[in-house]
Amino acid sequence: MADEVSRLIALLSEKEGALQELLGLLEEERSCLVQMDMEKLQSQTEKKQALYDRLAGSSRLCRQLIDQLAAQLGVAGAHNLSPLLPGVPQPQRETLQGLQARLLDLGRGLEKLSAANGQLLQNALSTVNRSLEFFGRMFNRSTTYGGAGRMVSGSSGPKLLRREA
Repeated sequence: MADEVSRLIALLSEKEGALQELLGLLEEERSCLVQMDMEKLQSQTEKKQALYDRLAGSSRLCRQLIDQLAAQLGVAGAHNLSPLLPGVPQPQRETLQGLQARLLDLGRGLEKLSAANGQLLQNALSTVNRSLEFFGRMFNRSTTYGGAGRMVSGSSGPKLLRREA
């Protein structure tokens, strides 16, 4: 069991470092969005994707170690670290509790920053779409008579960008 706990501590420490790196990337992404530096933003996105892939692998390994520890400690259905902590020896338990708290704090920070960056992107796309609609109304003032003899506006025009993009 001591070997699994030591490996879990090492893996969670590595995950903490990766999450801190991701937090830095998201802050740089925010700066790119504010400065409208699309070239650097693309680079940040690629770095972020590589980090997400690394974190996914790390999470799978953590899950396996938690399952192994749960089996060794006789804790059925342990889906996270908390139910295992009482069975872990004291010095390692404190280390795991500290890591768990820091990882949760990093996760909350990442959620906030991701939401803020998403809002920046959404606002930028809305501005572009409003500009396109304005120019579309200015240049496409095509009205015609409809089937009942009333004036009918032309189509609203295409939108270059959609929020889903």
